[in-house]
Amino acid sequence: MNRVSTGELDWDETDRGDEVGWRRKRLAAAAGGENLGCSLYERPAGKRSWPYHYHAGDAEALYVPSRAGTLWHVDGTSPLRAGDYVALPAGADDAHPTAARPKPQIRRAPTSGMSVPRLVYDDDCGFCRFVVSHALELGEFEAVGFSALSEEDELRARLPEDYEECMHLVTDTAVYSCGEALEQVAKRTGATGWWLTAAAKGLPKYPEARETLYRWAADRRALWGKFARRDSLSREDLSP
Repeated sequence: MNRVSTGELDWDETDRGDEVGWRRKRLAAAAGGENLGCSLYERPAGKRSWPYHYHAGDAEALYVPSRAGTLWHVDGTSPLRAGDYVALPAGADDAHPTAARPKPQIRRAPTSGMSVPRLVYDDDCGFCRFVVSHALELGEFEAVGFSALSEEDELRARLPEDYEECMHLVTDTAVYSCGEALEQVAKRTGATGWWLTAAAKGLPKYPEARETLYRWAADRRALWGKFARRDSLSREDLSP
């Protein structure tokens, strides 16, 4: 058994302008949790934490230890009060962000029965590192670079033989590769424009078009890296 106390942990701070920002203590990670995630969030009044999103494979729960706020969901909004516990099953029907009311601060402790999806990428590519760092800011992933894989690795065994050709998103039950992986990351983070892929799925030959567009962009990653790149990902970036 591993035990941690909120008073022993430092806050990780995130500030993305006037609308998004929070402080966070990663309780489950500090205690060595592997299949259950739990963090304590403290968010300034008027700001929200995550974009509007849902989890395809993991249920999530929110507990509000103090203050008040608002939960946005598919049916509108609901008030959150101190002591409230909200269960959010996996799936698009339970998409959500949270937003604070104009009161001093709101604290919440989300938990999820999660096996964090692993985002496998080319860690020798500056633009790829930039894309992955952005995904880690918006969602819960474990980033794994190609250089960290070995032939005996269980994760490597689940990837296609030509895995170095593109990125992959690996969950407990599925492996998504190339354009489909990027699509899944966009859905799970609520990234701008993700709904366009959902709308396009009904179009003829959508999968082929998605993969063609991904390959066109991937083949030019050296060019994109001149405009957007990360030289490295820190340990904090890599940890879910």
